[in-house]
Parts: sequence; C-alpha cells; structure tokens
Amino acid sequence: MKKALLIIFLGSLSYGSFGQPKSNRSIDSLKYLLAKHPHPDSVQATYQIELAYQVFYLKPDTALILAQSALSTSQKLKLVKHIGRSYHALGKAYSRQGNDVKSLDTYLKAIPYFEKAKDARGLAITHTSIGQVHEKQRNNEKALDHYQKAFSIAKDKAFEDQLINLLVHIGTIYNRISKPDTALTLLKLALVKNKKYPDRDMTSRILENIGYVYFRRHENEKALDYFFQVLKNRQEGKNLFGEASAYKAIATVYKNTGEYQKSIEYATKSFEVADSANENDLKRGSAFILSEDYEKLGDYKNALKFQRIGEIVKDSLFTTEKNLMMSNLQTEFEIGRQQKEIDLLNKEKEINQKTLRNQEIQRNISIFGILLLGLIAGLFYRNFFRQQLSNRMLTYKNAEIEAQREQLSQLNTTKDKLFSVISHDLRGPLNSLEGTLLLLQEGYLTQEEVTYICRELFRKVQDTSALLNNMLHWAKSQMEGITAKPETFDLSEMSKNVCNFFDPVAEKKKIILENHISQVAYAFADKNITALILRNLLSNALKFTPENGKISLEIGQENTMWWVAVRDNGKGMNPRQMQDLFNLKTHFSTRGTANEAGTGLGLLLCKEFTEKNGGQIWVESTENQGSCFFFSLPVANLTPSKTELKGS
Repeated sequence: MKKALLIIFLGSLSYGSFGQPKSNRSIDSLKYLLAKHPHPDSVQATYQIELAYQVFYLKPDTALILAQSALSTSQKLKLVKHIGRSYHALGKAYSRQGNDVKSLDTYLKAIPYFEKAKDARGLAITHTSIGQVHEKQRNNEKALDHYQKAFSIAKDKAFEDQLINLLVHIGTIYNRISKPDTALTLLKLALVKNKKYPDRDMTSRILENIGYVYFRRHENEKALDYFFQVLKNRQEGKNLFGEASAYKAIATVYKNTGEYQKSIEYATKSFEVADSANENDLKRGSAFILSEDYEKLGDYKNALKFQRIGEIVKDSLFTTEKNLMMSNLQTEFEIGRQQKEIDLLNKEKEINQKTLRNQEIQRNISIFGILLLGLIAGLFYRNFFRQQLSNRMLTYKNAEIEAQREQLSQLNTTKDKLFSVISHDLRGPLNSLEGTLLLLQEGYLTQEEVTYICRELFRKVQDTSALLNNMLHWAKSQMEGITAKPETFDLSEMSKNVCNFFDPVAEKKKIILENHISQVAYAFADKNITALILRNLLSNALKFTPENGKISLEIGQENTMWWVAVRDNGKGMNPRQMQDLFNLKTHFSTRGTANEAGTGLGLLLCKEFTEKNGGQIWVESTENQGSCFFFSLPVANLTPSKTELKGS
C-alpha cells in the first residue's frame, strides 16, 4: 500500500497539462444543433452524447433517452469510440437515478470499446466512474483498485484534471479507512495542483474533504476554517447542494465541540437550503443534527419535531430505494418472460423448418416414383408412413407449445400474487418491528412496556412465520407443482394431534375446543396435505372466534367420501365475503378478534390441496353468528361403508 501511495505521489508531480476539456457548448446550443441535424450519423451521436453529459444530473431520464439513441446509431455504424462513450453516458444517468447495478454494468460494457479504440482518456474516466460506484457502496478495496488503474493511465498520458480528481477520491477513501495523515497528504497535493487550473467546484470539493480529515483528527478549529472557505466558494458559485453540505459540515463540528446553539444555527441553514434544492439526503442529515442539538439543550419538543422530520425523509428515501428494488425484480421477471417467448418462437421456427424438409422429401419421392414405376407401391407406402410420423410430431410440438403458453400465463398470475403479498402483508410486521427496535435502542420504554412489547412481537413473529410457511407452500405448488401421495391413515388420530397442538392458543383466548372425531375413520389421501388443511382451518377458526367462544370438529360419510367440518360461533361472513373467499384474484384478508394478522393465503392453500386430494371445500356462514368450513376426502377401502359419525 505504501509503495502504491509513493508511486501516486511522485507520478502526480510529473505532469502539467490539463486532461479532458469540458464542452463549451451550452444545453440550448446542443439542442439547436440536434434539431438542425435529424439524420442518425456520427455527428448526431456526438451531439446526443454531449447533451446527455450536460443534463444527466438534473434530468437523468432525458440523458438515458439521448444515450440510448446514440448507442443505437453508433452500433449500426460500428463507431467503436462512440459506443464506449454512449455506454459511459448511460452509466452516469443510471447512477444519478440510484440504479448502481445497471450503472456498473454499462460502465463495464464501455471498457472493451475504449480499449479497442485505444482511448486512454475514456478508459481512465470509466475506471474512475466504476470506482465511484464501489465507493458509494463502501467497497473501499474495489474502489481503490479502479482508482489506481485510472491513476496509472492518467499519469502516463498526463491527464492533469483526472490526476487531481483521483487524488481527491483516493484521499477520501484513506480518510474513511482511518488513515487521515495519508489522506491529508494526497488532498493537499490535489489542492496545490488545482491552483494551476482554477476550478471553483473542484477547489470547494478538495477543501471540504480536507476539513473532514481535520475533523477526524479532532482538530476542530482547522476543520471549521476549511468548511467556511467551502461555504464562501459555494455561495459565490450559487451551488445550493454544496452550500447545504457546507452548512451541515459546520453544524457537525459545532455539535462535536458542544456549541449547540451555533450548531442549530448552521444546521437550520443547511436544512432550509437542502429543502429548497430538494436534496432529501442532506435534509435528513440536518434534521437529525437539529434533533440531537435540541435534545442536548433540553428542548425536547423541537428535538422530537426534527427527529420525526428526519424519519419521514428517511422513510421517503427508503421507499424510493424499495420501489427501485421492486422495479428491478419486475424487470428481471419480464426478461425471463421474454426469453420464454423467444424459446417458443424458436420452436415454431424449428417446426416450420421440419415441415419444409418434409415437403422437399415428398417432392423428391414423387419424382423418384415417376422414374421408377416398378417401385410406386412401395414408395407410396413409405411416403404415407413418413407423413403420419411428421403429423404426429407436429401435433406433439403444437401441444408442447400450448402447454408452455399456459404455464407462462400461470407464472404471470403467480408473480403478481407473490409481489402483492410481499409488498403488502410483510410490510406491516416489519415496520412495527423496526419502530419497536428504534424505541428500544433509544431507551424510551419502561421495563413493563418492554415486557408487553416482547409478547406482542412474539405474536407478530408467529403470525409472520405462519404467513411465510403458507406462502412458500403455495408458491411451490404454483411454480413447481406438488403431487399428492395418498396413503391410508386415521382421521381421528390426526384430529386429536391437531387439537392438542392448538390447545394452548384456545386456552389463551378462553375458547372451548371440542373434537367429535372420536371413532376410527380411515381415509385414503396425502396425510401431510390433509394435516396442513386441518391446521389452517382450525387456525382460521381460532382467529375469528371471540373469547369464551366455541369451536368443534365434526365428521361424516357420504357414499365414498368423508366430510370433515370445523365449526365456530365467531364473526361469520356476509355473502360477498363468502363469494370471494377462495378466488385467487379477489381474495381478501381480515384481522381476527384479537387483531391477529392474516392474508387469506391459507384458505387458497386449503382449496388447492383439497382438490389435489380428490375432494372439495365449501363454507356455510352467517354474519355475527359463526362459520362452518367443510372439506371432503376419499374413504379408505378398509373403512366400513355407509357409516355416519357426527358430533353434536
């Protein structure tokens, strides 16, 4: 590491020329040039790339469109260097959108084109951009690796502006990994080199990083001196983001030195400027500083106010990241779906090719038959046989394609259902858990409140665990298929075990749980699936039966089928609820009498697994009077027929 640092230090002293020149064209002039040049060629692609670089920070969506258009034109015309620049511009736009995965992917795609074009500047800039992605994700080792690759190229080609930029990046990482002395050496070197080429934004950036180095070294007066220089530069340059960042840095130092009133003064300015510039990340940080300052001064009202503001902004940032994640998941699914469609088209193409080959064979056979009249009968028979074989193959292929289309449709429905459950029914418990942990961490709860909340958390974890189990069973059934493996077993023994399992729950809610399946009743079905159905129905009954209620298990035989009933005197349902109960597209969820969570997924499992057992499931219910869920399954051959076993 020391050797690499020495190379960077000495190498940076050897070059004096500037690196990549910035475009002198304004956004308006580039728009005008594009409007006057509508034809897709190298000139248009150049204008589009330049405009993408100009607008990506404020309008990343527009930059994406421009870069993609330039990439398409460059690929058609095989403009190697333009392809590399288009990919790099795409990466900048994706990075601004917060999509680090796509940003990194497009940067990596740019590298081989810059290598092929022998574009050293493009390579240096792209390695720097890749390092920035890793630096943002706190992957310091990978970031340093790409920064040093870029530094080596920039040093060799005397790209002075790149050298300054890389000295700042590398110095920032050394400060982050607790090597402030090394960081200070690199940053001061960057400051000296930057004086030869005055750049207000770069100067402010270097000064700000030097200030943070002194702050890490607990030299607060020096840190403040640099931060005030940064503030002056950014106010003169009308850089709202930089101004808010400088105010926040000053407030952080004053908070660290215990000068809370001054910290409040500058944190308030940071908050206001960040709010006007719509910079939510800075706004969140300033709010938390204000909350801590007011708390130290005993002003708990304002402390709570800014704590809540910070949490609201944090939640909005989290929601944006979560929506991006869900969007990425949706994109991955769509890619998979498109791949399946491509596979279907390839199979259809294969069938058509086989059909053409068969037609060619028939034609050749006909010609050959005319020439060899003596073999007409034999050739006709062979042709007929081949035709039948081809038809069977075509029929088989068509059936296979139709089955794959149906499977694709089912996968779409499964995907929509899983996304719905994941985004809706897991969010509540996780948000409750996050909020409780925050209260515990801040020490806002008494011992009695901790004990009570632990019990509530335990119940929520149990509910969430049951939800996940049902969701996994259902997803496996939909996406992989579960085959029932029937065997002979005793329903009375199974009902006894299930009742014993739920006795503690019933006792807690003071519910009477009666099992009237007392006599031997042999069924022929999948034992595990049947147990899952019975557990879900009994769990559902316990959820919607109030204290001092009653639940009973009953059984009866009708022809060659057992019917099993789970009856309760709980909340009951109206006709509309009963109609939607087992419908995948319209199923609903309702909280239990003790506010237990539910998704309705358990009843969908019961319906699907009952049908796999060769039975049916139905419900009888009256609102506010209770419900009775029935399901049927085959009687085992050894069971005496026409037997009726009913409970009261």
